[in-house]
Amino acid sequence: MSRIFISYRRDDSGAACGRIYEHLRNHFGRDNVFKDVDDIPYGTRFPDYLAQQLADCRVELVVIGRFWVTLKTPDGKRRRLDVSDDFVRTEIETGLRAGLVVVPLLVDNATMPRSNQFPASIRALAEFQGAQVRNDPDFATDIQRLIHQLERWLGGKPPDLPTAHALQAQMEKILEQISAVGDGDLRVQAEVTPDTLGVLADSCNYMIEELARVVSRIRESTFQVTSAAQRLLNINSAVERQTKMVENIAKAANERAQTAEGIASAMSTITETARQTNAAIRDANVGVTYLADQAEQLRKFVANFRVPDEVTQE
Repeated sequence: MSRIFISYRRDDSGAACGRIYEHLRNHFGRDNVFKDVDDIPYGTRFPDYLAQQLADCRVELVVIGRFWVTLKTPDGKRRRLDVSDDFVRTEIETGLRAGLVVVPLLVDNATMPRSNQFPASIRALAEFQGAQVRNDPDFATDIQRLIHQLERWLGGKPPDLPTAHALQAQMEKILEQISAVGDGDLRVQAEVTPDTLGVLADSCNYMIEELARVVSRIRESTFQVTSAAQRLLNINSAVERQTKMVENIAKAANERAQTAEGIASAMSTITETARQTNAAIRDANVGVTYLADQAEQLRKFVANFRVPDEVTQE
């Protein structure tokens, strides 16, 4: 018979809820903890099975993450809490009507919602004293505190504490299981047992997983930095090529400018020579015309010249 009912939203606190469920199941037994994903038989109508399970429970844990209040329906028009047939809302309504010990359980640094953020049918939830289960390094302390409180509500007694020798043996086993981490193997996992050190083993596994994520992010960042540096080198090489090209263009332009200056100077000399030649030709033409005029006048003079008779007779 289920004694503890866990109400949660997968989109809001699925990971945190899964971890809490594992610890509660290990401590109280699988049959005494209900979570929909693991406990609903195939082909079962969810609302009917839900009502049956809640009727058999003494405590209902309402797991609240940072987005529990604000998550919307698939069409994005309304909050899920505002939908009358929302399963989470139905679970809470049923638990309140049945007089269960309803415990708001805050995870992922969530804060307790204000009463005006709840629909009227579950507004009483704001009046219940909540509990908190934080992430590591506080997870072990918080989950143990929650377990002890649940034991009082359920009328059970805390399990017998292990002997010092047993604790030492369990510690050595955990250290042996995770020793490969020192060699860089972040795939190892310690065995999570239902006893006290199971919480420690789970915390070790969590830290190893977080370390693996950090290493992955460092590797990704290193790759990005290396890629960026290579791109900068490529850009610098391209800039050097462009600079060399500009220098060559400037050199060619300078040479062409010098050639153009030489051509301009030669053209100026040729122009001046042509001008002088033209002037000389004009002067020569004037001289030829003058000589032609003088020759014509001389011809006319000779033609008109008569020798005196006395000179002829002599």
